[in-house]
Amino acid sequence: MSVKVAGTATLGNVTAAIESISDETIRHNAKRLLVDLTLVREHLGFVDHAVISDRAATHYGHLERVASVVPSGHRRGTSEQAAQLRGMQLRVFTSREEAAEWLEN
Repeated sequence: MSVKVAGTATLGNVTAAIESISDETIRHNAKRLLVDLTLVREHLGFVDHAVISDRAATHYGHLERVASVVPSGHRRGTSEQAAQLRGMQLRVFTSREEAAEWLEN
């Protein structure tokens, strides 16, 4: 399953999006998810990214793999590391093609 998200990110609307996307993956019986965040404008801090990772790990635990795509220069690794510490197979990419390839393997 693939989703594209756009707009200005706040902690509140990001966590709401995670919940909504999770519901859709369950409804469609998806096992893998690609989230394209290249059109999202965000200025969230370290703690916000940790909260988001925790929420993603909670809501995406039923998925085998999750890949997110962020604009070049916005990849920090915070969300990826926090989610992986919770046992989630999440990777962050700056290329949609690389993300899709990782999901398919």
